[in-house]
Amino acid sequence: MVWAALALAGIAALGAGKKEAPVGADAVWRPAAQVVESIRKDCGASGDCLIAKMTPTASPAALAFTKSIGNEGWLRGFRKVGRVDIAYVQYLSRGDGWFLVNGSPSPVDVDNLQKLPKSEMQESLAWSKLIAQNPHAMLFPGDRDGTTDPLAILNPDGSQEFVVAYKVLDGCPTCAQLGFAFLGYEFNPKGKQTATEFIDVVSSPSDGPPARPIHIHSGQKFTLALKTDAKHEWTLAQEPARWILRSVNQNADTQTSTVFWTFEAISNGSTQMTLADTAETLVLRVVAAPGLGH
Repeated sequence: MVWAALALAGIAALGAGKKEAPVGADAVWRPAAQVVESIRKDCGASGDCLIAKMTPTASPAALAFTKSIGNEGWLRGFRKVGRVDIAYVQYLSRGDGWFLVNGSPSPVDVDNLQKLPKSEMQESLAWSKLIAQNPHAMLFPGDRDGTTDPLAILNPDGSQEFVVAYKVLDGCPTCAQLGFAFLGYEFNPKGKQTATEFIDVVSSPSDGPPARPIHIHSGQKFTLALKTDAKHEWTLAQEPARWILRSVNQNADTQTSTVFWTFEAISNGSTQMTLADTAETLVLRVVAAPGLGH
């Protein structure tokens, strides 16, 4: 069954708990290579060992963040987005992970598969079709390296959405990949999480990563918060259909290395666009219709 993957993933739930101090760039810990090697050699899955290894060089904020995720890893990167931000984690005994921080609750582990909207997915025509063709299909965390994803969207009312990709595999962590599922983590203007919504499931493309879906109410504006620095200067490499979507403006925040690119859905329809910089490309599929979006 699809949700047998939850046990295989081995990702524990994180409770909301008490409100933590805001997470910021001061919580990032960049250990020397020999320190990481020592951690891998000596610590295994021991969180107490990790804290001991971090203490000589990590800031109090870095130690506090590690403790907030159960001593399972450390903050390798941070991206300021808005009221709710993105924390990039290096785990002690597995790979990388993403957390959504500074909202309520905080942190939110996007790979806590137990909290995904199972019933909503099962009601989806696209998901039902995939399961009918591949009865052993299971969800697993997607690639969590880099610091460009997840796609961060800001709405005019101050609410936010983070579009997160998950791998759909044919029954086990090393089985064939069938496609990608996309879910949206939604937060209101005060930073309170209001929903985790299933957006879409797509087959694995043969020529690169899939287009990230954005569902928006026709007539509404939305803003993409993109990382920008010496390696990230975004341009519109493939323009969307101009009768569906238009670019409104760009504003850069040099303090947080973020560019805010605003678009407006001017009519109903579906269109694809590509944003590119010197390092990578982002392919986006925007669907505009009444009843979608915020």
